[in-house]
Amino acid sequence: MRFKLTQAPAEEPISLVEAKAVLRVSSTAEDAIITQIIIAARNFCERYTGKVFVTQTWEGWLDRAPVQPARGWHEGIEERPISSAYETKRFIEIDKGPVQSVSSIKSLNDEGTEAAFEASNYIVDNLRTPARVALARSSAWPTDLRPINAIKITFVAGFGAAAAVPQDIKQAMYLLIAHWFENREAMLKGTITAEIDFGVRDLLQQHRTVRL
Repeated sequence: MRFKLTQAPAEEPISLVEAKAVLRVSSTAEDAIITQIIIAARNFCERYTGKVFVTQTWEGWLDRAPVQPARGWHEGIEERPISSAYETKRFIEIDKGPVQSVSSIKSLNDEGTEAAFEASNYIVDNLRTPARVALARSSAWPTDLRPINAIKITFVAGFGAAAAVPQDIKQAMYLLIAHWFENREAMLKGTITAEIDFGVRDLLQQHRTVRL
């Protein structure tokens, strides 16, 4: 699944005031650079965990309905079309979360015309990680699909407002902000020292989405 951000978060997990308090900066002369560092720290932590923090809206794009190896087995050699070795999955995983809600699912045909996939056709499971959209019992995925970018899932993700972001994630951001503020060249290169790297990753580890 490919992702496109359509509505950015309204705030950062750590405000400029909070960052300046930790950095012990009282003047406004460096507000711009501190703001950039906050965004860079958030981007680093989001990439590492595979999650997004403050509420934002995304589109997830698929070329087709998901498939999986067909059930059953056989001995020896069997001649059959390659397509028959697979069957349609009844759920789609959304590898960006935590997913709060799914706003819509739409399919696109060869002319690029969008068709809504009614909410009664699917169930959203956001209790697991990654979240998934599962077909209702008697439903099937759309079939009139163009070859690429044929299914669009619009969803809202994030822990909520800044106050809802877990404290250990914020602490990891504080470590990065303090380090990059004191080492501007490291921030520009996107590097961190081994000691900071270990502390940041240790704080973020329990929030990391790992696919097996």
